Amino acid sequence: MDVISPDSSPEGQQVQTSINYSRAYSVRDEETPLINRYLYYENRYYDRLAMAFLAILLITGVVIGTYLLLFEENADNNYELIQKFEWTGVQPKIEVQKLRLPVTNISLIEVNSKKCAKQDLSITECLQYLQQKHISKWKKPDILYNFIIDGNGTLYEGRGWKNSTNNEKVDRKRLTIATLLGSIKTDTQAVKTALHNFLGDAVMKKKLVPCFNIFSKNGTITQDVVSFIERQRHFC
Repeated sequence: MDVISPDSSPEGQQVQTSINYSRAYSVRDEETPLINRYLYYENRYYDRLAMAFLAILLITGVVIGTYLLLFEENADNNYELIQKFEWTGVQPKIEVQKLRLPVTNISLIEVNSKKCAKQDLSITECLQYLQQKHISKWKKPDILYNFIIDGNGTLYEGRGWKNSTNNEKVDRKRLTIATLLGSIKTDTQAVKTALHNFLGDAVMKKKLVPCFNIFSKNGTITQDVVSFIERQRHFC
């Protein structure tokens, strides 16, 4: 007598197939949500990261924009700048290291020219004398200063925004400004206001970074001017 196994009968095979299908479906049903959940959290992580980055950019832009508006409001661009050709300054005859813009550092130097004071030279004559001295005696290609400001707050172009006063490549973002004293009585407040307005205008024209460093090389007047300018910068 043949014994028929339950699994070999059509009904048994149908039951077995149904069980196997249910097991396979259960496995897929367990695995698929795990994958989807991983992808869901991964996408949320990158979304949050992108949103945080955009928020940082937005906040940075608002802070810089506010600072520039305040700087522009404080600096009314009310200053007088005499171009180099106007005081008959000569152009360098050799190649000069270029100034890298925007400038990050400013050196403020106090110059007391005894010859300018003793001979009662005008500012124009004094600048001509200083340029000739720097070229002939000190063997420099040009006057050593980018800009010069006199005791009345009037600015004069030296090497300007084009040429550096330092031949070292690592210091090509430094601007040198000289305060020319001795030939006329110094109006410290006029010097402060004019220089502040001049630097504020340079920031707006992207020739100078907003949070520039300014140093006083010598003299009590230049230190006073530096302190005044630093107090005007509220976000640096």
